[in-house]
Amino acid sequence: MASLPCDTPLVGPLEIDVLIAAIGEAPAAYAVTADGPQGLCAVWRASLARTLAGILANGEHPSVHGFLEGIGAVAVAFEDSDVFRNVNAEEDLAAIKSTFSR
Repeated sequence: MASLPCDTPLVGPLEIDVLIAAIGEAPAAYAVTADGPQGLCAVWRASLARTLAGILANGEHPSVHGFLEGIGAVAVAFEDSDVFRNVNAEEDLAAIKSTFSR
């Protein structure tokens, strides 16, 4: 299973394929860039649903990064931070459009 935040429109199949290739025997793999961990850009084993349900049932609410660390997820380095750039405002979208129009 893959997850992506809705504000990262440049992340595509190539990045997901890299994460899938890196997961190995780990329960999950997530992207890391020079800007830091991109915990929502991740691939997860479906079996983690039970693990997470149990944690939540116990009243715990870990951060995504905390959950990834706790389960021993693999951090996968990506050199191109721009692919993971957040688009949260019209200015962000305009910046991306200008990058592609060059």
